[in-house]
Amino acid sequence: MRAQSGETSVVFAALLAALLAAAAGCGQLVGTEDVLDVVAAERPAAEGAQEAEEAEEVDSPEAPTDSSTGKGAVTILIDSAEQVVNGKDAWDGKADCSATVRLSRNDKGITVIVDVVDDTISTKAEAGHENDSVELYFDVRPDDSRGQGVYEIGVFQMIVVPGLASEARSVGASPDVSDSARVDGSSGRPDGAALRVSWHQSGTGAYSDWVEVPGAKAVSRMLQDGYQVEVFLPQEGFAKNHHPPGETFNFAVGINDSDGDTRDSQLMSSGTNENWTDPSGFSPVSPKR
Repeated sequence: MRAQSGETSVVFAALLAALLAAAAGCGQLVGTEDVLDVVAAERPAAEGAQEAEEAEEVDSPEAPTDSSTGKGAVTILIDSAEQVVNGKDAWDGKADCSATVRLSRNDKGITVIVDVVDDTISTKAEAGHENDSVELYFDVRPDDSRGQGVYEIGVFQMIVVPGLASEARSVGASPDVSDSARVDGSSGRPDGAALRVSWHQSGTGAYSDWVEVPGAKAVSRMLQDGYQVEVFLPQEGFAKNHHPPGETFNFAVGINDSDGDTRDSQLMSSGTNENWTDPSGFSPVSPKR
């Protein structure tokens, strides 16, 4: 009987070990990261996932990005002395002012994301280009006229002055008394805190209804070493006031640097400091859908 009892104990111990191993195996199927999330956050991982999904649903309608920034995106670096077109003596290098641009598109439209490195951010000036700001230049004319040195339907300049909040969104556009138009639904002198967007035609620097891309959205975000501007331009907006962009169109980006009340320097991805009157220097780009 004692031998049989010993054998039973051995069998029971083996069975218990097997059960513990199976339980451990089930724990591994849950995932180590999920377990750590439960311990650290003191809540079920499923609850956190649900909250993240709900947050995404809330933010999605306001987010400007309707295009992917995946494999088809075009990346442009603006960080060299050769790209300084205004204030060469005032530019102190990449940490002073530089940028990385990501340009992408899908069937809904075109998205531009600009990450700007800037050691001092100033947005107190009335005129958009006198502030820390981003200038976007588009030439979406048909192939037979694209690249010609004249502003007309299909060519425009868009200036985005970042808001100083952690995140600032555009909600509409209206003309301003200066050459800038706020995008918070109001007009008047800029206070340096709201994100502002303006649209320009050649030479005048004035706000123009026809040059605007209807339905455009913009958002700015403060970064640790500067700021980010994200713009979405819908395909139908291009078609309404300009031309639907072809697979290739011409494009340029200007970065304005202001450490006080006026612009100190300006960098341009391509072209010259005359891009605002002469679009012949914009570069051809072909972001893939």
